[in-house]
Amino acid sequence: MRNTKTLLVLIFCWCNLWVHTVAVGQNVEIERKLEADSLVFYIANDSHMPLYVKVNVNEKIPADSRMYSNFVLSAQGERAKFLVVPVVDAADTTELLQERFGSIRLEHGNPLTVEPDGSFLYGLPFQRKKTYKLIQGFKGSFSHNKPASMFALDFAMPIGDKICAARAGQVVKVKEDSKEGGPSAKYRGKDNHVVVLHDDGTLAYYVHLKFQGVLVKEGQMVEKGELLGLSGNTGYSTQPHLHFVIRKPTVDGPVSIPFRFQEYSYKQLKEGRKYRRRR
Repeated sequence: MRNTKTLLVLIFCWCNLWVHTVAVGQNVEIERKLEADSLVFYIANDSHMPLYVKVNVNEKIPADSRMYSNFVLSAQGERAKFLVVPVVDAADTTELLQERFGSIRLEHGNPLTVEPDGSFLYGLPFQRKKTYKLIQGFKGSFSHNKPASMFALDFAMPIGDKICAARAGQVVKVKEDSKEGGPSAKYRGKDNHVVVLHDDGTLAYYVHLKFQGVLVKEGQMVEKGELLGLSGNTGYSTQPHLHFVIRKPTVDGPVSIPFRFQEYSYKQLKEGRKYRRRR
């Protein structure tokens, strides 16, 4: 049971007159170059996850600077300019390189093109002939009460049971290095998970997987029903379970959206009941 946090990335300018690149987040880099009469900042996305970029600057930025914000970096190395700071003379350069001009906020996905397919029917995110109890449903009072998790489902699932893709797409993010979990907020962000990007721009999150329990790689295409990983109890979790949610990226952060399953298209799943995947 997890709330996704917005990635906040500070722009740090170190003392180097020419080129310096520093990793500022998972598979994201900030680069700056002295080009002609300006100090130019670039951001590069080396991951498989599209990222929406919003730049905020502070009062230290010179008035004649140019800022580029509210754009999307697609996956696999796309690079874009986001700040150009004029340099009047060489004496200004050292001071500029030591300043902090602001921050960058990154959102997963592409909010500018996403068009959720409300008619799509998902597969249950586990193996055929398996039955699991739904321990928290849509708008659950324990933790499904915020925009990013309001329409999430939690299936009680023993550690090591197999998790399957509910819809075809591309694996854009995986995490499987955590051994920590428990019923405390201190474990937020320590869950293992798989994120799959669908062709309508929505993202499926499969959360709380076991340590080293991911069975796919970033960049891999998966089909509906294909094995993704093994269930676990990592992160903010009261018991072993699978947290499954579909999110629509927006400029203000991810928003969970309601969805239905192929085998239960006529109704919304209810907490406390057991559900079986037959197909």
